[in-house]
Amino acid sequence: MTEPIQLGQYGEKLYDSLGSPVNPENLDGKDMIVCIGIHRPCHGGLEPGEAMNGCYMDIHVISETHRAITCRGCRMRVVIPIEVKTYGDLRRWSFDTFGASA
Repeated sequence: MTEPIQLGQYGEKLYDSLGSPVNPENLDGKDMIVCIGIHRPCHGGLEPGEAMNGCYMDIHVISETHRAITCRGCRMRVVIPIEVKTYGDLRRWSFDTFGASA
């Protein structure tokens, strides 16, 4: 599992979905909703080494210029620029936006 990606100013994180069918280099959901990872604070699984509990997080297009990453459990929503197309791009965007480690 790779390091989680911070998605908000309060420390919300996207974790690897452990076997997601999505290519880890491609977050480009185009016109469909795609599961890209897990939001572990939902339904437990907060500590390293705990079972990978949590809710799936999806990415989908919301406008011509932005996508949204949403949690199926708590409905957390993070809006990202459409130019963010890979996990690497998402890490860089996170660092630039929230000062989170990339």
